[in-house]
Amino acid sequence: MLFCIYATAYITILRSSFPTKAFINFFSHKYDESRYFSLILQLTADNNIPTYFRTIMNNILRLFLLVNITLSTTLSCLAADKNGFPTIYSENVFDNSKQSTKYGYILNNKMITDLIFEKAYPFSANGLALVKKAGYYGYIKPNGEYFLQTFLRDARSFDEFGLAAVKKETKWGLINGERNIILKEIFDKIEPFQPNGLAIVKYENKYGLVDTLGNVVLPVIYDKIENFDKSGYATIKDGNRFGIVDKRGRAVITPEHKDKKGALAALNDLKSKMSKPDITLADISKINNVSTTNINAEAAQTQTQSQLQTQPTQPRQPSKQDEDRQKQLLAEKARKEEEERLREEEARKEEQRLLAEKARKEQQEKARREEEQRLLAENARKEEDQRKSDARKLLEPTPTLKNYIAANLGDWNAFLATKNLDIPSEENVRDLIEAEIGRWQVKGEFEPTAKWKERVNETTRTAKINELADSILGSNSKAIESAQSEYRESYQSLVDRYCDEIARKFEAQNLEIKPYDADNETFLISTDTFGDFLLPVPLEEAPGFKQEWDKWKTGAIATFVPNGDDVALKSVKIGKYTYDSDMDAAYAQVDVDYNFRPVDVAQINSRLDAGTDLAMNTPTDASPTRNRGFQTEKIRLSAGNAADVDSNIPQGKTSNANTFAVVIANGDYAHASKVDHAENDGRVMTQYLTRTLGIPESNVATFINATYGQMASAISMLQDIGDAYRGSDFNLIFYYVGHGLPDDEGKKSYILPVDIDPRMVSICIPLEKIYADLGTLGAKNVTVMVDACFSGTNHGEGMLVPQSMGVAMKPKSAAPVGNMVVLAATDGNETAFPYEEKSHGLFTYWLLKKLQETSGQVTFGELSDYVIDNVKKTSVTVNRKPQTPTVATSPQLADSWRAMKFGN
Repeated sequence: MLFCIYATAYITILRSSFPTKAFINFFSHKYDESRYFSLILQLTADNNIPTYFRTIMNNILRLFLLVNITLSTTLSCLAADKNGFPTIYSENVFDNSKQSTKYGYILNNKMITDLIFEKAYPFSANGLALVKKAGYYGYIKPNGEYFLQTFLRDARSFDEFGLAAVKKETKWGLINGERNIILKEIFDKIEPFQPNGLAIVKYENKYGLVDTLGNVVLPVIYDKIENFDKSGYATIKDGNRFGIVDKRGRAVITPEHKDKKGALAALNDLKSKMSKPDITLADISKINNVSTTNINAEAAQTQTQSQLQTQPTQPRQPSKQDEDRQKQLLAEKARKEEEERLREEEARKEEQRLLAEKARKEQQEKARREEEQRLLAENARKEEDQRKSDARKLLEPTPTLKNYIAANLGDWNAFLATKNLDIPSEENVRDLIEAEIGRWQVKGEFEPTAKWKERVNETTRTAKINELADSILGSNSKAIESAQSEYRESYQSLVDRYCDEIARKFEAQNLEIKPYDADNETFLISTDTFGDFLLPVPLEEAPGFKQEWDKWKTGAIATFVPNGDDVALKSVKIGKYTYDSDMDAAYAQVDVDYNFRPVDVAQINSRLDAGTDLAMNTPTDASPTRNRGFQTEKIRLSAGNAADVDSNIPQGKTSNANTFAVVIANGDYAHASKVDHAENDGRVMTQYLTRTLGIPESNVATFINATYGQMASAISMLQDIGDAYRGSDFNLIFYYVGHGLPDDEGKKSYILPVDIDPRMVSICIPLEKIYADLGTLGAKNVTVMVDACFSGTNHGEGMLVPQSMGVAMKPKSAAPVGNMVVLAATDGNETAFPYEEKSHGLFTYWLLKKLQETSGQVTFGELSDYVIDNVKKTSVTVNRKPQTPTVATSPQLADSWRAMKFGN
C-alpha cells in the first residue's frame, strides 16, 4: 500500500501536467499494484514525458522490484535469468466467476510482451522460451517474436542437449532449436534425457531408449525401464524377467532373471570374470623358495654335524665304537643327500606340473574369452537387427517429396485459387486453337499457291499458334506468370530443405563396403535404406582404402535431387573419392506439354505451362540428372558363345559432336511379360553410337527399364537440345526396344513404359506424339529406330494382354514429321521376334551387324536393304514366322533419304 501511495503522488503530478492516454486508462481502473506496475512500465517508455520524470518512474520501478511488494497478491516476478534474458511476470485477473493468471516478460525494466500467456517459462540456453496461449503451446524469442507456433497440445522447454519434447494431438516427438523434427510424433510418452544422452520412450505400453539424434538405440519392446544409476546402468524388465543395459543402451545382461537382485548379481559376476587375475610365475617361485629353505636348513645341519666329526681332537686310536659311529654318520649323510636329490626332483616335477596346469588354464581362459566375444558379437548383431526391425515398424516412414510438398505448400491449382486466378482448361484451349488454325490454314479460292505457301508454313504456323494462345489466355497471363514464379520459388525452397534432410539421414546410416571390382576399378557400397551405389577407386589405392574403410565411411557427404515424386541420390563424396549419378544415366524433371494434335503446342510459351500438373512444372536440378537405376551385373563368361556384334565393336574415324541420342531399352515390365535381351540391345546400341558413330558419351542418354516419367524426361531432354541448338546443324537419334501396343480400335500405336499396365493404353506414350515432338525441333536429320511390334502380341509369342481375344491388330501407321527417317522392326500385325542364338532382338542384331561391317559408314538405303533382307530370311528360318522391317520417311525426304549417311 505504501508503494501505491508513493507512486500515486508522482503519477498525480504527472497527470496534472502531462495527461496521456496511459493515465486515462490507469485511472479508469481499480488502484492496485498490478495496474501501477503496468503503468510505470509504460511511462518509462513514453518520450512525451520529461527525462527527470522518467527517472523518477524508474526509481519507483526499482523499488517495486527490490522489495517485491505484492509477491503474494496480484503481481509477481517469477524468474530472473542470469544470461540477461527477459524476466517472467504474472498478473491475477479477476472476473465474476473465477480467478486466472496471465503471464508476460520484461527486459531492462521494459515490457516486451503483454500479459497474454496462460503459462510462461524461463528462456533456455538456445534463447527460446516455452509459452501457452489460447490453449496451445509454442516458443518465443527474447524480442517477443514467435519462433515456432504449431498448435502443440503440450510441450517442454529445451533441455541441455538443445532438444524439446512436443505433443501434437495425442503423440509426442522431439524437435531441436532449428525447427527440425528429430523424432516423429508417434510415442505415447518421452521422458527427459538423462546425463548419458538417452531418454526413455513409451509406445503402446512398451518402453525403449532413444538418443539425441532420434535413433532408437534400445528396441521399444520392454515392459519397464528404470532410470540410469550413477555407474551408468539401468534395469530393464521383459515380462517377469529382469536384465541390465549399459550407458550406451546395450543389453549387457539379457532379461532372464527372476528379480533385479539376480540381474545385478549377474552383472557383478560378469565384471568379476572379466577382471579375474591369472596364476603368475611368482606363485611358483614362492613354492620353490619354501622348498629351498627347507633343503638349505637340512644341509646346514648335516654340514654342522660333519664339521663336528672332523674337528681336531687329542691324538688317539679310534675305537670300534668310533668306527661304527663314523659309518653311521656317513650313512646318514648319504641318506640325506639322497633325500635332497629326491626332493629336488620332486620340486622340478611339481614346477613342470604347475606350468602345464597354468598353460591349460590359460588355454581354457582364452577359449572362454573367445566364446564370450562371439556371444557378445552375436547378441549385438541380433540386437541391431531387432532395433532396425522395430524402428521400421514403429517409426513413420519419411514422406516422399510429393507428400512433403503437399503438406507444406499444397498443389498448384489450390495455390492459384488463392490468387483468384483461373486458367482455361487444356480441352478448351486445344479446341479453340484447332478451330482457328484450321480456318487459317485453308487455301483461299483466289489465293495463289506460292502466296499460300508463303503464308502457311512451319514458321508462320508456330507464330500463329502463339498468337492464338496469347489471345485465348487474355489479360491474366502476367498475373499467372507472377503467381507461377512465386509458387516455383516456394517449391524450390521446400525441395532444397527436403533434400538436405534426406542427405543428413543418409550420412547418419551405416555404409557397408562390398568386394572390389578390379576390372572396373569400383567398390559397391551398400546402405540400409538408400540402395547401393558404385564408388570409383583406382586399383593401386583400393587395398589401402578398404583397410581404412571404418575411418572413411564416417565422413560420407551425400547430395540428393528431385526425381519424380521423390528424390534420387545425386552424389556421395567419401574422402577424395566421389560417386556421381551422371556416371550411369541422365535425369531431367518431366515437363509435359498440352499435346494438341495435329497442332504442336510445345511452341506455346510458358503461360500455357502454368496450368499443368504440379509434378510437371515444379523446379528441378538444372542439368538432366541420371536415374540411379544400375543393377549389379552378373557376368557369365564362356568361350566362343558371345554374340559377334557384342565384341570387336569398330572405332569410327569421324566425330559427330552435334548429334544427340536417346536409347530406351525396356525388358523388365511390372505388368507385362519380359522382353528378352532388351537390356543387352540397349547397352550394345549405346556402344555403337559412341564408339562407332563418334557421338560423345555426354550426348547419349541410356535408359534401362524406363518408367513413364523417365521416358517423358528423355523426350523433354531432346526438346531442350532442339531449343538450344535451334538455327544450328544438329542431328537426333531415338532408339526404342520393348513392348508396343495398339489402342482398342487399332488406330494408334503406343510404346509401353515398364510401370504402366498395358490395359491402360490411354496413358501410354503415342508413337505419333514422339514423331511430332522430335520432327518439329529443326534438326538436320532425325533417325528413329523402333524394335517393337504394335499388334498387341508379345515380343515373341502370345498376347500382351491375356484377357484380350487373342486377335492381332493392325494399327494405323504414324506419319514421320520434319527431316525424319523411321526404321521399324515389323509391318502391320506382325510380331517382333528375339534372336536367341545372338542374345539380341532380331531387328536390332542385324542393325548392329551392318554397323559393325561398315564401321558406321553406311547410307540409309544400304542399311535398310540389308536389315530387311536378313531379318526376313532369319525369321522364317529360325522362328518359322514372317517378320518384315519397314522404312518410313517424312515427305521432305521422300526422294533423298536412301543416299543420306546414317547418323550424320
